[in-house]
Amino acid sequence: MGAINVGRRIKSIRKRKNLTLQEVSENSGMSATAISAIERNVSSPTVNTLVAIGRALGESLTSLLGENEIEYVVTRAGTRKRLASDMRNVEFQTLAGGVPGRRFHPVLSVIRQEASNGEDFI
Repeated sequence: MGAINVGRRIKSIRKRKNLTLQEVSENSGMSATAISAIERNVSSPTVNTLVAIGRALGESLTSLLGENEIEYVVTRAGTRKRLASDMRNVEFQTLAGGVPGRRFHPVLSVIRQEASNGEDFI
């Protein structure tokens, strides 16, 4: 993931909501000059500053930082990577391979009917 361009995000959100620098200034308690400097990436805002600007814009801190952007991954049946297994009647396939930084790795388990003759814990 590259550097966060929080200034550009703030300006984009402000413009999308048709707010002026002066309006954000009045609602955040900061000067319009300071907000403009942040939007132009001349100044780096503190967390408290971001929270104040976020409130003035009606946005969360995570929204300003871009953390709420969701990356969806679709893994088609024919493109799933098969994982090595010593179980001959069970096959494991990745469902979200190639996505760095994930803490959860879903796997599809395909168990052939002849794999067991009773109840098993999987």
